Amino acid sequence: MTRSSSPTFVITLISLVVLLLFVNSLPLANAADSCSASSPCSSSSSPCCSHSGFCGSGTLFCGGGCSPLASKTATDCMPMPVCIDRNVTLTPSDYNDTSLFVPVLQYAGNASQGLFTLDAGSLAAGPEGVMMQMTENSLVKLSTTAYILYGEMEVTCRHTAYQGVVATMITMSDVLDEIDWEFTTSNSSDAQTNWFPQGRIVSGSGKDSQPTSGTLDVSEWVTYGINWQPDRLQWLINGAVVRTLKRTDYSYPSTPTRLQLSVWAGGNSTNAQGVIDWSGGPISYTNSQYTTNGYYGMEISSVSIKCADTSIANVSTIGKGSNGPTSWTYTG
Repeated sequence: MTRSSSPTFVITLISLVVLLLFVNSLPLANAADSCSASSPCSSSSSPCCSHSGFCGSGTLFCGGGCSPLASKTATDCMPMPVCIDRNVTLTPSDYNDTSLFVPVLQYAGNASQGLFTLDAGSLAAGPEGVMMQMTENSLVKLSTTAYILYGEMEVTCRHTAYQGVVATMITMSDVLDEIDWEFTTSNSSDAQTNWFPQGRIVSGSGKDSQPTSGTLDVSEWVTYGINWQPDRLQWLINGAVVRTLKRTDYSYPSTPTRLQLSVWAGGNSTNAQGVIDWSGGPISYTNSQYTTNGYYGMEISSVSIKCADTSIANVSTIGKGSNGPTSWTYTG
């Protein structure tokens, strides 16, 4: 995706520790002020800078996506639950299973509540799996409740390619380390791979990759994979590696991250022209696909997460429980 060359966050050295704490629910609070790394939250009653850039308190602000660089202190953000191995096959009836998809306002910060938070939009029964539904007034987005620091991720999904519609499988950390599979335009063979270390465009990032053999059709069931290890990063299609990034060659994502799935309107007139062009052009809400169904969607049939051992992460550990560490936290 096209991004500004000036990152949203000031790049600072951040140390990580592992805490043996589960997160307790905090009361929600209304957003007070906008925030950024150059203008962090300052109030003790609203210390956390949410992923949308507003100060507040409670899980909505201090939970997933809370910026340690823009909050009053890094430790105001809630600890991030450590990765949990998952291998889930989805059926149409799973769309309203809150042990899989937790509405974000009901999430208390404990990854045992479910696999994903439903951050925006709605889910429905698909023909074979769970349908993510994007409407004219809302994107649809899922985020894993647990944070991954190296490991293997696979999602089997399908969607119909339309001009202005963007479907994604990405990883995003709270300091904007990002790894992407992105599908744009009306071209059903358009699959793009990108990465951005802490929100920055660096040499080599933003380049795209197409499958090396066969013809990709995003409207068919395809398994997209990300194999993220301390020394290399690979993107896969149906188990075949289509792109490899070596850590020694480039700046590299290296902070705990959530797997996110989304469908959003890159072609909305409110977006920058570069984003509209990248998504294939202006989006239409009057074509037969949208008027018949009432949404643009992506159907998902399976999700697999295989976590790396926390010992390879090269971070400090505080304490050690019988089952190992339970949460990551930023210390400054």
